[in-house]
Amino acid sequence: MELWLASVKAFVNDQRAGFPEGALSFVDRLVDHSEAPEGLLALAWLLEEKDGSVSPEVARRLVDLTGGLIAREEFPPSVIQAVDLDGTWRD
Repeated sequence: MELWLASVKAFVNDQRAGFPEGALSFVDRLVDHSEAPEGLLALAWLLEEKDGSVSPEVARRLVDLTGGLIAREEFPPSVIQAVDLDGTWRD
């Protein structure tokens, strides 16, 4: 569990580029309060809003880190498309 949480935090930190300072504070709070999958979902939507889409690599990692705890239809369209294309979606 600690290794997974460290992976989630590292992933969130890797995505900070291009966001103003404090823009991911909601994501950080969710991750820090045992709501990491929801934090990753919020991050996915923030990335989609900022960039217009989420890259396939980031999309696959987001879905992998949520471990199937977030329903497919809750993710932004670019995440669903990227993960559906490579067949790695977990139901």
